Amino acid sequence: MHCHLSAEIIVEELCAATVNVFLTMLDLHVRPEAAYIQRSPLEAQDGVEGLVGLAGNYAGIGALCCNSDLACFLSSCFLQMQIAAVDEMVLDTMGELTNMIIGSFKNALEKQTGPLAMSIPTVVHGKAITTRAMKHNQWVVVPFWINGEQLIVKVCLSAEVEASLGAQDGLAV
Repeated sequence: MHCHLSAEIIVEELCAATVNVFLTMLDLHVRPEAAYIQRSPLEAQDGVEGLVGLAGNYAGIGALCCNSDLACFLSSCFLQMQIAAVDEMVLDTMGELTNMIIGSFKNALEKQTGPLAMSIPTVVHGKAITTRAMKHNQWVVVPFWINGEQLIVKVCLSAEVEASLGAQDGLAV
């Protein structure tokens, strides 16, 4: 099973997964802003970024990115306790939210892509963080505004057959 995934399908499934996870796990109603395509390299940002790899007929990365204040707010909602600074609990929560959102997104896509595997989440916290996918350079980005701060949900995904052919031939895919 192999088909071309449009940016529209990716946006639709990212939005549905994010809205559902935030409502069921955090009791927060979130609404996506206008999605856009961004090519690597991406701007450096300060804050927290959760990343999960995807592999199968399609391969790439799914990510959640936000500033430290929003990461603490989301963790406070998730854990139902006040958290004021990024700590192990915040990093764990961001990893879990990334896992749930990208996992839900992956499950929805599998009807069209066939089985996809996921890596365990990786969470990065710091200043001037830049994410770059080595084989793929196009990110589908969906911003959400939560508690006056922006959460970015993004995916960089391409057909693995195309990506491996491009890598062998030295072509940029």
